[in-house]
Amino acid sequence: MSEHGNLVDALITQFQTDVSGATNWRFFTYEPVQHQGAGQNCAVWFAGEAPAAEFATAGSHDMVEEYHVRYWEPAPEKATGLVVDEAAAEAVETLYDDLKASVYAHQAVSTSYQVWFAGGQMLVGGDVEGKIRGFEVVISARRVVAFT
Repeated sequence: MSEHGNLVDALITQFQTDVSGATNWRFFTYEPVQHQGAGQNCAVWFAGEAPAAEFATAGSHDMVEEYHVRYWEPAPEKATGLVVDEAAAEAVETLYDDLKASVYAHQAVSTSYQVWFAGGQMLVGGDVEGKIRGFEVVISARRVVAFT
């Protein structure tokens, strides 16, 4: 398995502790609008990497990698618009907070020696407004890559 696959799997495993019934999409950047009525979904993918400005040690680079985690679930509608469900909305925000806390609690994930929360946003607006609720977060990781 690729180095990126190891971290993607580790992130999915961490997320499954809170949402065991979600459909997991490894390496796919599915848009929620594609799966609006499909229950709980979690997509995790590797987005890119770049060498850090400094060397880790002589003969190696620190690589800074970026991963995205997107979670969404259907939000019920009625003829007049979105059904207000404060408890469900708060549950999604709790998942967001739990994922963030989990990342900081497990700094060494896979072969990466430092993993951190790099930002996030709730999924609302555009084509998905009123049809789903969820979030997307960016996770950064550092890994030492030796010169060969």
